Amino acid sequence: GFAAVKRYGKWGLINMQGKELVPPVYDSTYGFHEGLAPIQRDNKWGYVNTQGKMVVPFTYETARHFNEGLACVRKNGKYGYITKDFKENNFEYEFAGAFANGIAAVKKGGKWALINNKFKINTWH
Repeated sequence: GFAAVKRYGKWGLINMQGKELVPPVYDSTYGFHEGLAPIQRDNKWGYVNTQGKMVVPFTYETARHFNEGLACVRKNGKYGYITKDFKENNFEYEFAGAFANGIAAVKKGGKWALINNKFKINTWH
């Protein structure tokens, strides 16, 4: 029920009736997923909720959608995950993918593995 819009080179978010929820003042956004949208300003990412309120300040180098209650983010050059209550987990990966069906792909030390949503690792390959 929401869409990202670009006006004068900046991004914001509107609802299906065209009402502006987040003004177009941001460098980028991916739109809402699971009630939160990653937004970027000055090369840092944070999150806003569906009321347009900033719920995570501009902290991350990269931020992605929430999937299954977790979002992949990068901080200090390492990937990890945040929960919907914004607790940080496992910032140790060279790459981390989105969760789907309870698993996600991660890369560490040049090797790949699958992790579950409790961050338990399968065998590294």
